[in-house]
Amino acid sequence: MGFLPDLEIGLPMLGTSVAIGGGRTLPLTTRWLMMTRKAMGDDYPLMATNNARN
Repeated sequence: MGFLPDLEIGLPMLGTSVAIGGGRTLPLTTRWLMMTRKAMGDDYPLMATNNARN
């Protein structure tokens, strides 16, 4: 999740050294974890960063 979104097009800015992190990105991290878990099922291992634990 350590990306900075392009506010005009709503997509991540890839290929840059810009990143965001910390507690303010926890809602984004948990949202993507939830969506991935729903799509992949319980048997697929996931790893999270940005203050996401357990």
